[in-house]
Amino acid sequence: MNTSQAPTLQDVADRAGVSRSTASFAFTGRGRIAAGTRERVLRAAGELGYRANPAAQNLRRGWTGAVALKLPVNTEAMAYYMEVTFGVVEEAHGAGVSVTLLPPDSSPESLRHLQADGVIIIDPSPDDDAAVGLLNGGIPAVCGEAPLPGMPEPAGVVVVDHRSAVVELLDHFSKEGARRPALICPDIRNNWTESVRNAFALWCRSHGIEPVLLMTSMSDVAESTRRAAQNLLVHDDEIDSVIVMSDGTALGVANEARAQGRVIGGDLLVAAAVDSLLLASAGTPVTAIDHAPRELGRRCMRLMRAVVENRSESPVTDRHAVSLHVRASSSRSS
Repeated sequence: MNTSQAPTLQDVADRAGVSRSTASFAFTGRGRIAAGTRERVLRAAGELGYRANPAAQNLRRGWTGAVALKLPVNTEAMAYYMEVTFGVVEEAHGAGVSVTLLPPDSSPESLRHLQADGVIIIDPSPDDDAAVGLLNGGIPAVCGEAPLPGMPEPAGVVVVDHRSAVVELLDHFSKEGARRPALICPDIRNNWTESVRNAFALWCRSHGIEPVLLMTSMSDVAESTRRAAQNLLVHDDEIDSVIVMSDGTALGVANEARAQGRVIGGDLLVAAAVDSLLLASAGTPVTAIDHAPRELGRRCMRLMRAVVENRSESPVTDRHAVSLHVRASSSRSS
C-alpha cells in the first residue's frame, strides 16, 4: 500500500486476504459472507484507517434509487457515448432509478462520498484516476467493457467480442482483394483499443503480413489522424485498405485519401471500428463495426440491477454482440 495516500478498498481486501467484491459486501451488508470473513475485513479496515463510503455503509437490500455513470474523459460529446448514455437512462427509467452523469474531469477525492447504489463505468482506463478510484470504492461497480489487466476488479462486466468483428472485417478486405491493410488508432488505453490492435496484429501475422499500425494523439485526434493517413498514403503506395477507430476520423481519412488521388471502394478500402448514422449516410457509405451502443447501455444497467439485487459475491459477466455492416467504402463490386 502507498502510505502517502488514503487506504483503498483494495488495500483492505489484500490485508484481509479476500477479493475486493467480498470486502465491499462486508461493508454494505450484501452477499453471502461468513461472519468470520466480515469481521476479518472490518478489522483490516480499522488497522489501515480505511473509511468506507458513507452511502455504501447505508445500503441495504434493494435500491435507494440512484446510479452514477462514468464516461471516459473527452468523450461526452461523441455520438457513441451519447447512445450508451441513452441506453442506461432508458433502462433505469423503466426500473424507477435515476442516473447521475459524473463530470468528466472528476477527481477521486470528489467521488469518495458518492451517493449511489452503484456506478457504471464505460471503457475504464488505467490512465483515468477517477475510474480507478471508483473501482476501488465502497459501492458496486459495473463496467461496459472489461478493465485492462492490473486494474481493480468490478462487481460486473459487460464483455464485448471485438476480436471476432475485426477478424470478420479483415477477412472481408481479403475477399475484396486487399493485400496490405493498415490500422490507425488513438493512443488511449482501454479494452476496445487494445483488443482491436491485438486482433489486427494477430490476423496480419497469421496471413504472413507485417502489421502496419499508426498511433495518433487523442488530444488532437482528428488532425493527427488526417496527418497519419497523409503520411501513410504518400510513403506507402502498397496500402490498399485502412481501418480507422472512430466515425469522424474515418471520414477524415476518406477525404484525405481522395485528395491523394485514391478511389474509396476502388484502390483503397476504408472501414471504421465503430458505426454511426454519419457513416451510413456519407456520400460513399463507410463500412463499420456496429457496437449497438444503446443496447450496451441497457445491458450495463440491467447488470447493475442484478449485482445489487442478487447480492452476488462473485463477479458477474454479460456478453454483448457486435456486427459488421459492409458498405460501399470497402466493396469493389459496388
